[in-house]
Amino acid sequence: MNEEMRSFLQVFLQEANEQIELLEQDILKLEQEASSELLQEIFRAAHTLKGAARAMGYQAMGDLTHAMEDLFDLLRNRQIEVTPELVDVLFQGLDALKVMLIEIADTGTTQHETSALTAQLRAVAHCQDPTMNASPSQTTEGEELALSESTLEACQQALATGHALYRIDVSLAPDSMLKSVRALMVLQGLEAVGAVLHTWPDEAALEEERFGTSFTVLVATTQPVEKLRAEVERISEVVGVNIVPWMPPASTKPQTAANVEPTGLHETEVQAASKEELSKEKGQQTTSAPQPQTIRVDVNRLDNLMNLIGELVIDRTRIAQLCAQIEHQLGNDATMEHLQEVAIHIARITDQLQDEVMKARMLPIENVFNRFPRMMRDLAKRLNKEFQFEIEGKETELDRSVIEAIGDPLIHMLRNSVDHGIEPPEERERLGKPRAGTVWLRARHQENHIIIEVEDDGRGIDPTKMREAAVQKGLMSREAAQRLSDREAIALIFTPGFSTAQQVSDVSGRGVGMDIVRSNLQRLGATIDIESWVGKGTRFCIRLPLTLAIIRSLLVRVGEAVYAIPLNSVAETLRVDLQNVRSVRRQPTILLRGETLRLAHLQNLLPAHTAQSNKTLAVVRSECKHKPEKQALNVVVVGLERDRIGLIVDRFIGEQEIVIKTLGKFIGDVQGVSGATILGDGRMALILDVEGILNLANHQRGVKAHAA
Repeated sequence: MNEEMRSFLQVFLQEANEQIELLEQDILKLEQEASSELLQEIFRAAHTLKGAARAMGYQAMGDLTHAMEDLFDLLRNRQIEVTPELVDVLFQGLDALKVMLIEIADTGTTQHETSALTAQLRAVAHCQDPTMNASPSQTTEGEELALSESTLEACQQALATGHALYRIDVSLAPDSMLKSVRALMVLQGLEAVGAVLHTWPDEAALEEERFGTSFTVLVATTQPVEKLRAEVERISEVVGVNIVPWMPPASTKPQTAANVEPTGLHETEVQAASKEELSKEKGQQTTSAPQPQTIRVDVNRLDNLMNLIGELVIDRTRIAQLCAQIEHQLGNDATMEHLQEVAIHIARITDQLQDEVMKARMLPIENVFNRFPRMMRDLAKRLNKEFQFEIEGKETELDRSVIEAIGDPLIHMLRNSVDHGIEPPEERERLGKPRAGTVWLRARHQENHIIIEVEDDGRGIDPTKMREAAVQKGLMSREAAQRLSDREAIALIFTPGFSTAQQVSDVSGRGVGMDIVRSNLQRLGATIDIESWVGKGTRFCIRLPLTLAIIRSLLVRVGEAVYAIPLNSVAETLRVDLQNVRSVRRQPTILLRGETLRLAHLQNLLPAHTAQSNKTLAVVRSECKHKPEKQALNVVVVGLERDRIGLIVDRFIGEQEIVIKTLGKFIGDVQGVSGATILGDGRMALILDVEGILNLANHQRGVKAHAA
């Protein structure tokens, strides 16, 4: 495949995926309300996909989409009704199209067998086109074109809104090997400058090459004849173009725009085009908002730009520190003031560049959320459950890298809510609940992060059953299970191998789903919290960073090392008097606003310090006994709302924007550390993974409690 064809293939794959995603969303809406506007949109998407597939030479994909298009046409003309069985077979067609696109993306071709499914779709459509009430119309050449009443009305609408009608006769080279492709390219070119109202032979015959070397197109447009001719003649293997004005039969009177109602796809297109073009010609402002100009950009370019911006952020910080050092050494003079002005200007421009690049990487979370309605519909049928699936906050924007990684965790959580949370309809009725439950998926901004919630109004999580299941699976002793608080018992859902399902199904029950959820979220620097009420429902709350590239952090020093703690995980910083520290089960603890907060010296938790002796509370007090300036501890409170710990550090350095760098495959995963960054003075600082730090602290607490 040459470079030109490869570029065409990429464009085709992008557009085909967009059309399939649109079809999937709209077919789901059909079951709720089969409005004319929705059916027009569905038909247009199928028609576009069919044309693109056949233009690229993927005949099987074009045939399958054509069969689906026939069904959409029958629905559009109210000749058949929407039924669950009809929607099921349409989804089967979409699934087959997705498989074919994956094969095309991998190999450039597809061998997926679709003939049986295509035949099934055509059988549903009775293998016939809708019967049209056609009436003959005379052209200026005296030849007849059989036009339906709806097409004639569209012609009248076009004339009433200032359009001209043209008959375009196109001749192809006798030795043309791709007549259908050339014909479709002609239609696409004409649709760019007007509205195609009719073809002879019809589009199905053009696509299947059931014509000789010429065909006719009826177009409504405001463009000059030269523009139409140029659009057709630029297509290779077109050897003749004849364009003549055309008028409908005299028996049909032109109607005004006020008394013509939309009757079909082409008419709607003409009406929309005419409003826009006429307003431009008359200098009037259209009522619709101006459409933003956009281009497709390779995501690798955005990633490279973000990396370069990251380097600028590092140098910006270093320049600021060098300015401070020079001023301290040489004093403040005119040259120093100029240098500071330049440094401030560079910092401001860097901030603006960073902001613009981050905005370019931001995508609405709708790109992820739109995958789930189809999945939830399939789950409802498979599990024989009834529920409403409500989505809120689809417009919330998130960094592309985060969006790509959040999909799988949400799939596991939604499946878990349906399988474990929502009760069967009969059970809900016995409990006095509505027969149909509800599952919510919400997204919203909160300060410097995104909150995503998955909630259901099902049976909830029973802490007692969680403790019993942990004991039965050998995950802990009965005594240890009884010591767990209700919140800790509910959190067992994230333990590898844990499940309360009585039977293993293809939906859940293997004890790996929620463990995967937490692992994936940890890699994103996110946290997850659970609230559950027995008999009322469960809510999972995920806190995500806006981006994975540049974050704000709190820099702290422990010994000679500097560590960065992401600010979205920092609750507060404290100066704690040593006299207020107590030892509870060999764990330093303080009372903070009426609640106990356990402390841990960061030096004891990180692998880099394991060779050193642990700093117990007695050791810390002994070191500080003769040092009045160290009679207070520097504490950073981190963690979730209900699982927090105070990390003891030697010194607070301050807040700073940092660029995240991966540790690399040679170092591997280090528990408690998520990455590294370069500081303004050129030194490296490790970025702490607060979830990993909490796990290390909980493990050490368990070991100490066992030793006690």
